Amino acid sequence: MKTLSLLKNKEEFWSLKIRPLFKQKLDLNPHHEWLSKELIQWSKGFADHNQQAMEMCAKFMCYMYSGCEQKDRLLAMSKYGCFSNTIDEYMETARKERSAPLMVELIEKLLTTLLTGRSDPEFLLGRRLLDSLEALDVFMTRDQMIKMRNNVKESFESFAKIHCDYWLQNRFISYDEYYELRSKESIWPVFHLMSEISVDYTPPEPVLRYIPVNKLLTSAVRLSLAVNDYVMFVSKMASNDITSGVMSYAWTEKCTVQTALDSQYQLIKDLQTECESLSNTIANKSDPEFETPALLAYVNAVIDISHGFYSCVAEIFKWEERDGLIVCQKWDQLRQQLLDPNSV
Repeated sequence: MKTLSLLKNKEEFWSLKIRPLFKQKLDLNPHHEWLSKELIQWSKGFADHNQQAMEMCAKFMCYMYSGCEQKDRLLAMSKYGCFSNTIDEYMETARKERSAPLMVELIEKLLTTLLTGRSDPEFLLGRRLLDSLEALDVFMTRDQMIKMRNNVKESFESFAKIHCDYWLQNRFISYDEYYELRSKESIWPVFHLMSEISVDYTPPEPVLRYIPVNKLLTSAVRLSLAVNDYVMFVSKMASNDITSGVMSYAWTEKCTVQTALDSQYQLIKDLQTECESLSNTIANKSDPEFETPALLAYVNAVIDISHGFYSCVAEIFKWEERDGLIVCQKWDQLRQQLLDPNSV
C-alpha cells in the first residue's frame, strides 16, 4: 500500500495521536427527519438508489447547514450533496480496476451532461446531476448559476486529473500544489457557495469586493478541507487513499506522520482564528450594506460548514475524548485490519 510507505513500520499506525478540533458541537437541523424521507423518495426514482447513502447524506447536510430554516432550500442543496456522494460510488470501479479510460469516460459524460443540460436516460448519474442543478437553480441568480456550474466543472476535471496523474502513478500530491487540486476535487467550494442558498442571501457587489469577505470565503474553504483531511486521516490511510493533506505534507517534508498530523492541527487552529477574526471585522464594518442580519447569518453559515462536518463525523465514528486526544474504536478496528487482515 502506498500510504504505508509514509510509516517507519506498521506499528507506528497505532501510536498516532489525533486531537479534538472544536469544543462546539452543532445541533442537527430540525428538518432532518423530513429531509431524510424526502431524499429517499427522490432517490427511489433512480435504479441506483441506495437508502443508506441517502440517510447518511441527510445527516451530513443537516449538520453542515444546521441553521437553514427553509425546508425546500435544504432539500435542493441535499440533492446535490447526494449526487456528489453517488459520484464516489461510480468512480470506485475505475479505482478498483486502476483504469484511466474508465475514469476519463465517466468524467467526459458528466462534463457533456453539464454543458448540454441533457443526459442519456440510461446514464443515471447524469440524470441525478441535472435533477440536483434544476432544484438549486430555483434559488439562484444568473451569476450564482454560472459560478455553481464553473465550480462543478472544475470538480469533475480534478477527479480525472488526480486519478490519472496521482492514483494510477502511485504518487502523493506535493504539498505546494495540494490545496489547489484537492479543494476542487473535494467539492468544498460548491458546498460553501450553497451557504448563500441556505440563508437566502445574495452578497451585493460592495460586499463581494470587500477584501475581508474574499479572504473569509477562501479561508473557510481551506478550513473545511483541512478538517476533512484531519478527521478522515485514519480511514484514508487504511484504504490506501492518497488524497490527504497530512500525507502530502509528510511526503513533501520527509517528516513523520505524527509531525504532519501536528502541522495539520496547527493549520486548522490558525485558519479557525483567521476566520473568526475576519468575521468580526465584517460584522463591525460601518456601512449600510454590511449592517444587516442577513450578512451576519451568511458569515455564520460559511463558518458553520466546517463545524457541522466535524460534528457529523464525530457522531458517525462515535469517538470519545480522553486526556486531550480522540479515542475511536472504529479507527482501532481499521488499524487492526490493516496490520493483521486475518484478525477481522
